[in-house]
Amino acid sequence: MFEEANGRTPIGVMNSVVSWFVCYRHGEMHRGNDVWYYTQGDVPAPGWEARRAWGYMPAYSVFVATDPFPGIVECTANP
Repeated sequence: MFEEANGRTPIGVMNSVVSWFVCYRHGEMHRGNDVWYYTQGDVPAPGWEARRAWGYMPAYSVFVATDPFPGIVECTANP
């Protein structure tokens, strides 16, 4: 889990296998893709407890047939 749609600032960890996502946005390229999904992780990183592990997950960590996953809306602002 990252603060923004890039891999610069880790803010939490997603441990669960089954997850849900609020929205997606295009951001930094990662493994040939630029889609990042916004969701709540399971454990906040130290110093990021107030954020409650809300952040972006790179699409390569989400196992779907196509990105963005059909039906998930694009984030209109940084949540």
